[in-house]
Amino acid sequence: AGFIVLGTAIIHQFWWVLDVFSLLLFYAAAKMVLEHGDDEEDLMDTQPPLVLRVLQRFIPCTTEYSGSAFFVRSDRGTPMMTPLFAALVVVELSDVAFAIDSIP
Repeated sequence: AGFIVLGTAIIHQFWWVLDVFSLLLFYAAAKMVLEHGDDEEDLMDTQPPLVLRVLQRFIPCTTEYSGSAFFVRSDRGTPMMTPLFAALVVVELSDVAFAIDSIP
C-alpha cells in the first residue's frame, strides 16, 4: 500500500513524465510496425538472451533434460544445469522485472 501511495504522489508531482513515457511507447510501436526486412531471418535474433548467456558463462549447461532435475552431474562429476533451470531463471527474472515495472 505504501508503494501505491508513493507512486501516486510521484505521478501528481511529475505528471509530465507519463507523457514522456507515452511518447517513448508510441515511438517503439511505430518503429516495430514500420521496420520490415527482406526475409524472416533479418527479423529473428538467433542469439540466446543476455540472461542465459551470462548464466552459461558461470554454470556449465547441458542440452538435454533430465526429468525434473535442475542440475545433473557430467561424466567428469562436475555439476551442470539443465535447460529446465535456465528456463526457471529467465522466467523468474522476467517476473521480477514486471513486478518492479508495475510499482507505480
